[in-house]
Amino acid sequence: MPSIEEQVKWEQERIRHKGEGVAFAALNPDFEEYFETVRRLAGEPTKDGRGRRLLKFEKWWLDDFNAGHRVRIEMWKKGNQAARERIAEQDRKLWRDDTGTRVTTIQQGKGETIPAVVSTLEVTDEIRLQA
Repeated sequence: MPSIEEQVKWEQERIRHKGEGVAFAALNPDFEEYFETVRRLAGEPTKDGRGRRLLKFEKWWLDDFNAGHRVRIEMWKKGNQAARERIAEQDRKLWRDDTGTRVTTIQQGKGETIPAVVSTLEVTDEIRLQA
């Protein structure tokens, strides 16, 4: 490992470059630099055969990673849209009373329904019924 002095210097430079927040730990877009640093730190296998030589970074690794990430982003967008549609559908089933409170009915017993106030959280697709 590098000396403590070198580690502190690296950390200070990284904070200047990336900031102290989440970006500090983010590898993107510096994947090649990161991987080559790890490869240099790992060094060569020992004479007695322990360890292994890490491959040199190849750009296609990053291209494949980014392609997979784009697929995940599209999946998240579709999931979010489906949740919004479920919330809108649930909202259409409600009505508002004189005070603007959202109300629906729930099944109380055999064929009997009672009014129920509905509270929702804007950020979820869960509706809680309160009798």
